[in-house]
Amino acid sequence: MGENKVKRIAIKVLIGFCILLGLLIAGAVFVVITYFNGRNIRPENVLEYDGAYYWNEKQCPLGEWTYVETPSGWNYYLYIPKDVDYEKDLASVPLVVVFHGQSGKYTSVSRHGRVFKNKEFQEKSGGCAVLVLMSRIDYFTDPHSAARLIRNVIIKYPCLDKERVVTFGFSQGAMFVVNLAVAEPSLC
Repeated sequence: MGENKVKRIAIKVLIGFCILLGLLIAGAVFVVITYFNGRNIRPENVLEYDGAYYWNEKQCPLGEWTYVETPSGWNYYLYIPKDVDYEKDLASVPLVVVFHGQSGKYTSVSRHGRVFKNKEFQEKSGGCAVLVLMSRIDYFTDPHSAARLIRNVIIKYPCLDKERVVTFGFSQGAMFVVNLAVAEPSLC
């Protein structure tokens, strides 16, 4: 390959990178301006009760986590900071929802949930609840069903703030978070 051709390719790559960086900066500026202007860019998160997602078939404490199986087929782990009163601290605690990668549901608490439960993150965030969802099969497929589960967990624990929900996904879980944001924009 000639030296001029290599230079042209390098220039095209650099221009593409600058355009991408500019778009990312513009998006971040929009979010910051929107936030500081007090506008909520999400639609309201309307909570709807569904018994299959609200009630437990099985619930057991596992250290600082609570493991729950629901009649809807969804299982999850929930961490709420020790100093929070589930019933009295109404809508005071933000919620981080964690989605594992494909075939990672049995390690999702130890691999991803612990990141948000650790002392340093809890101190920096001012304390937050962590909901680690386990897919019904080896990966996530139904964003509306996941949203229904998240909303019913918020109903069940009045200390959780329905307007401060953050989603995190690893690998296929990250792709699912994008699907969830498109299907249920009030959650993401």
